[in-house]
Amino acid sequence: MKKIIFLIPLLFVNVGCDKINALVEMPSTLDSMSSTTKGMAQTTSEMNAGMGKTNAGIHNQTMKLADDGLNDKNNWDELNPAPFKLMKYGKAFAEEASVDELMLYFQDTLKELNEAKLDLGQNLQTGDTLPYIAGSQELTNVMQEKMVKVTILSIIAGFAPQDLDKDPANPKKDTVGEIIAREINSSKLKSAGNFRAEAQAFLALRAKFINDIFLANLDLAGPLSNIGKVEYAIEDARKLDFVAKLTRPDQIKAIVKPQLHVAEKAGDKPAPMDLDMTTAVDPTQALAVWKSIRTGIDKDLAVGQASAGAVSASAADLKNEQQRAQAASQVVNQYLSTWAPAASK
Repeated sequence: MKKIIFLIPLLFVNVGCDKINALVEMPSTLDSMSSTTKGMAQTTSEMNAGMGKTNAGIHNQTMKLADDGLNDKNNWDELNPAPFKLMKYGKAFAEEASVDELMLYFQDTLKELNEAKLDLGQNLQTGDTLPYIAGSQELTNVMQEKMVKVTILSIIAGFAPQDLDKDPANPKKDTVGEIIAREINSSKLKSAGNFRAEAQAFLALRAKFINDIFLANLDLAGPLSNIGKVEYAIEDARKLDFVAKLTRPDQIKAIVKPQLHVAEKAGDKPAPMDLDMTTAVDPTQALAVWKSIRTGIDKDLAVGQASAGAVSASAADLKNEQQRAQAASQVVNQYLSTWAPAASK
């Protein structure tokens, strides 16, 4: 401290009176700056907190709107060939939801599917269970509702974000990878597999939706006549292939098997009716898809021709298409080789 005290007067001599006044006033200036800085930090903290609340509000609103759309029965009337009315809401839900939110949603919905509305309640006078009557509208309604609920889970699982490339330069949201790491391959974590059954159901329904809707009804519904169609098909096939090659795919199931109480007519003794909507992964579907894409490329892909949409394409555009087609063909061959010798059958 003494050294500081003695150095300051020497500095005053060299800098002159104006500087001396400035230095004398400096402590109060520094106090003012410190106060301002603290105020700025507080303001920044308040802004961050406000932004956090805003983001949370947007998140909650997005989730609510998506959930409302999924549960609006006006969107349940068109499920075939694809549930188009529900898909936009399922996509929004899947892309917005956290892993915890997804797993809790699957837990609640699977429990509801298997345990709720198995009968019409109880006779208040006798305490007897009131069964559904075969052929009744009530039975039709509950069967449709459970089928739609399974479809909704499939849509959400199918649209869940996945980062297949793991490119550090272009990271993407990877909900699927996080679910697998935390719930399927989580033996080293304290929270090992708290939602393992729900995660297995998620993956089974994801594979089914990708195979039945994205691939069969969209990507491969017509000829693979241009490179864009091929690339979409490959992207979805990679997602299906990923699930098919997980360890123990035989354990990846969505068990939905409610047992309804149904009587032939009023007054008859009810009998159990199993409404089995269980979904399991079939690894052979991935190989079949890769074979279909290979055949489609060889048979239908027209690169740089009018039929491919390149009516007035430049030489650079045509070259780009050719390069993309070559790369796509190599990807398909690489995936087919991973299924050898099954691929040769």
